[in-house]
Amino acid sequence: MALPQLSIWQPGDGLRKIKYKYHVCLIVIFSVLIRLLFLTDRYLWCDEASSVLISRHSVDNLLFHAAFDVHPPLYYLLLHDWMILWGDSIAAVRSLSLLFGILTVVLVIALTRWLANERTALLAGWFAALMPMAVHYSQETRMYALMGMLTLAAALALMMWIKTPTHNRYLVAYALLMTFSFYTHYFTLFT
Repeated sequence: MALPQLSIWQPGDGLRKIKYKYHVCLIVIFSVLIRLLFLTDRYLWCDEASSVLISRHSVDNLLFHAAFDVHPPLYYLLLHDWMILWGDSIAAVRSLSLLFGILTVVLVIALTRWLANERTALLAGWFAALMPMAVHYSQETRMYALMGMLTLAAALALMMWIKTPTHNRYLVAYALLMTFSFYTHYFTLFT
């Protein structure tokens, strides 16, 4: 009579997990490098300059000016605080969107791994790291990279709540992330 197996651990699991984490780190490093490439090669264009000008105001004035803008104020408020910390150079103001773009790549990997498997997650991560439009919006001082990151995080929270409906924290996270996304861009209504 054979003894029951006490562990679901399989030989090679540790190595597979290390290789997966190594590949995820490689994708993230690559996405940072490709987004840094040409980050400051061009001047701020009109909409980017508008974002910087609105964000330079005090919070009260920022909210007043944002009321006349076609976009909600969350990105401007974040950029305002970012500029207090890092300044208003082209590299500084664009690096906020760069951060959101990199976090989006990480979220793509996490969501895909959760829905499929590690191999598919790595492939999706490479696509997200290389996708020209994602790279472009990660290099632009506008709210689009933030909106993408927030809606992707909300999708992950929603999927986790659907899988475990007794964990209401995922539903609360989904509602908060969608609210933040709505305060970033009104197109969130269509997601």
